[in-house]
Amino acid sequence: MNVLPEHETGLVSSFFVSTRRKRYLYLLENNKRAKFRAYLSHFKDLDLRYATRLEGDQQNIQFTYDKLLDYGATDVCYMISESSEFDGTECNLKSALEAIVGYGISTFISCIPCELVYYESSDINGRFICRKG
Repeated sequence: MNVLPEHETGLVSSFFVSTRRKRYLYLLENNKRAKFRAYLSHFKDLDLRYATRLEGDQQNIQFTYDKLLDYGATDVCYMISESSEFDGTECNLKSALEAIVGYGISTFISCIPCELVYYESSDINGRFICRKG
């Protein structure tokens, strides 16, 4: 069994609905990442108890970046995405937001494992900051 990055296991265990966590972890642990990524398109298993939808004028890169920093994010993040271009990459937070906000690519940007994630859905108005703690 592969050792998964802390960001990936933290994302699934903290921000996915409990009834689906085992399935997603199985896919990640057993090298079925393409199938996992396919589930991210039009993703419906976000635990909304920990998600705050960004509305109207909040749906921009600068607001999101500033809010994530306010919640303790650093400039380094980890991306989990339906796009193979972004999936599994560690990068600069601002650059990650610039790459995905508004492009309709379902992507999680993990800022603090198990605690702080930005989620960009492929659906219209599907931008969330998810946090615990």
